[in-house]
Amino acid sequence: MNQADYDKIKNEYKDHFKKMKELKDRLAQAKHTQRITKAIQDMDAKPVMESMDEMMDVLREKVSMAEAKLSIALDSVFESEAEKAEQELSEEQRAAYEAELKKQQAKDAVAKMKAEMGTINAESKKSEVEDLQVAKTLGPNAQQETSQAEKKSDVKKTIGPKG
Repeated sequence: MNQADYDKIKNEYKDHFKKMKELKDRLAQAKHTQRITKAIQDMDAKPVMESMDEMMDVLREKVSMAEAKLSIALDSVFESEAEKAEQELSEEQRAAYEAELKKQQAKDAVAKMKAEMGTINAESKKSEVEDLQVAKTLGPNAQQETSQAEKKSDVKKTIGPKG
């Protein structure tokens, strides 16, 4: 066997060895993928979802606790600032502020009572009726007929059922 034949056989063996190694690697990869796929198919989603729900509940609880702490902290900051502002006000300014506050509260209370009793609507209806200035007649007269031809927005009231 000469060197050329030896090199030829050696190269064929190397090529064959490379192809076999590639096939073995593909087989190992396919088996790995198959095991993963089987594991996912065999996996029951219920425990995973339950643990996820538990984690979400814990997270929600932590968030609500953090929000409550933040709210308390902000309230205390605002209260301390309000106390400082009140201390800085003189007695006259404080009295004027309290009087203005009482006036505003009284106005709000009156507006609320009017709204509850419906007097606001009644007052607005009275003002609308007064603005119309309608003359009541039994029938049309000559002056109204000419004014109706000029202005179609005037209201005419008659006695009897509406037609």
